[in-house]
Amino acid sequence: MGLEPLTLSTAELAVVYQHLLGSGQAQESTLLVDLNLDEADLRAARVSLSERGFLMSNPRRSESALAPSLEPILRTVTQPQVLGVLQFTKTGEPSRAAYVSWTADKTVINRADPDGVHTLQPLASSQEVGEAVCRETGVEAFKRPKISEPADLEAIVGSASMRAVFMAVSDLTADQQHVRAASWIVSGDQLWLAVGMGAEETPRMHPAAADDVSEAVQSLIDTAISEAVPGVALSTSGEVAGANKPSKRSLREGKPAHRRADGKPKRTSR
Repeated sequence: MGLEPLTLSTAELAVVYQHLLGSGQAQESTLLVDLNLDEADLRAARVSLSERGFLMSNPRRSESALAPSLEPILRTVTQPQVLGVLQFTKTGEPSRAAYVSWTADKTVINRADPDGVHTLQPLASSQEVGEAVCRETGVEAFKRPKISEPADLEAIVGSASMRAVFMAVSDLTADQQHVRAASWIVSGDQLWLAVGMGAEETPRMHPAAADDVSEAVQSLIDTAISEAVPGVALSTSGEVAGANKPSKRSLREGKPAHRRADGKPKRTSR
């Protein structure tokens, strides 16, 4: 597959989730209800996945299996060690989101269109994560600003035509997670960036270029990875050896759901 994107409908992604999680735990989950799917949707999704060569029949068993080439990207999306959440909105448009998932095998950005079609795009490095996030929010063309500080920050924020926040989390199974974040807005013809939105930090908004946003996102991802697997950073190949095996967790509209000690999903807010 290389770094080619993979597209899946919501129903196809649910079938993938069931295969990765196993029939026992899948039956206990609320996935079908959460995604407004029924068994007919899943049957149609299995046929589609089979026709695309993503679902293979096992001659020795009555059940099917995912194509081996797909497992690294799909396990990364459904069972990440590090999760990055991008939320943004533009004037006159509904809010949108994308999710960056990292494991020792892959780094993948997952975004869904209004029709529920998911695009899973493997990324080769944290630099590519930063660049992808800039493209997603439409700020990739902003150059170095000519001004240094806002004359009226409140007015600038109030007139923003685009608002975005990116959060990175590494301790996905912890009851209280340490979230690092950066936010940026577009107001007029200027891009503004604030980094350091933790409870103990007071963010300041500064004029910025696309490179500043990209580097801030890269730093958040690299820091989260080093916390998840001490001594490890995301290489230029996007793959790291010797990392811990991720735990199983579910997926709702592209977002992994945490699991409690009893194996049932533990929901987190977006």
